[in-house]
Amino acid sequence: MADSTITEDAIDASSPSSIQNIKSYAISQVLEAHKTGAMTLALTHLGTLISGGRDGTVQWWCKSREKYVKALAFTHPKTLVVHSIAYAHLEDGWRLFVGRKDGSIAVYASGSYEPVQIFKENTQSVCCLHVNQNATHMLSGSCDSNVFIFPIAELNKSSFTVLKCVGHTLSVWALASFPNVPDIYLTASADTTVRLWNRNITVAIFKGHKDVVRALAVLSKDCFLSAGNDGTILHWDIPSSSILGKFSTCAHNFIYSMTVSDSHILTTGENGTLEFWAMLHAKSGGKLTIASEKVIRLPSASTWDAKVLPNSDIAIAGSDGRIYIMSNDPERQASQELRRKFDAEVASKKKGIKENTVTFKVEVDDGTNQLDLHYRKGTDPGLCAQEFIKENNLPMYFLEEIIEFIKEEVPEASL
Repeated sequence: MADSTITEDAIDASSPSSIQNIKSYAISQVLEAHKTGAMTLALTHLGTLISGGRDGTVQWWCKSREKYVKALAFTHPKTLVVHSIAYAHLEDGWRLFVGRKDGSIAVYASGSYEPVQIFKENTQSVCCLHVNQNATHMLSGSCDSNVFIFPIAELNKSSFTVLKCVGHTLSVWALASFPNVPDIYLTASADTTVRLWNRNITVAIFKGHKDVVRALAVLSKDCFLSAGNDGTILHWDIPSSSILGKFSTCAHNFIYSMTVSDSHILTTGENGTLEFWAMLHAKSGGKLTIASEKVIRLPSASTWDAKVLPNSDIAIAGSDGRIYIMSNDPERQASQELRRKFDAEVASKKKGIKENTVTFKVEVDDGTNQLDLHYRKGTDPGLCAQEFIKENNLPMYFLEEIIEFIKEEVPEASL
């Protein structure tokens, strides 16, 4: 593949994207990106959007006349669902790392349609990939609970050293690094913890979440944010390993991704929404307050990832395989016809969820107390059971019993 095949309108990607006029965001474009779930997004140094999906493809989207168009596609074998991607811009061209279901990482480079390398250090699905700010290292996190650190500059050599970070006991879902602080990394896991590493040595463990930790965002060398399936964002102080603040979502049952842009945070999650949060610093003491400011509902059942584009538009990856582009600029927003269609799909989804939701009475405390359990047909009964337990502060040993109860009441939940 010659790089000249990727051409696009000029985009100023030299400065960080910012979010302004929150209430003005509306649908701009809907990209029919993947046959099934659009799982992950990345941006190139020029502002090109890249998406990876459950259909085993990686799609490149370039701007042409203010609209995104498909410029390139990498196709993987059908069994190799794409779960994560990470982009690196190097002096000799770009690299794209693609994390796949079988634990392998395919590496693409300028000038090639096929992977130039395939790494097989992880043994199970690669949930997340991360390239640090200076593109010196790439990290992978996996369902095998391990993290590997790859030296990008040495990958073309006949031999190089890959560091293995062992410590988490369940799947690793998020990775982060600190600008201008080499060899220091954060990892987040389904074991409900966040770990701080110096190379492959654990130097701190942060415990505060009650469920899977799915997202990380570094604020400074001393502070970071974490978010996950308990529906909270935690603000951490690194030197003391303490929680500075806890903030609950108004939109998602679970938070799947988190993006920081200037004074705002974007999160995606289980309910097919995009939530805007404002980060406010108190005048005295400088304490950070995070408050939900706006929620945008989308037609997809879940939203897996979001990226702020160089022009402040926002790309959201949906479980329906689409990528939704939202804009706060009236000139880039969709026609009234497309906006009406978008709104109708959102309304239809809301109605469908209501019609496909069944409610059961669940007896606890030896039958002395009955609680309502709401299950939406077609969704994972395990996630429903976890949410029910969390909402009602029940012991986790009820989990398997509740899952089996749902399957008995709704036979298709067993499929």
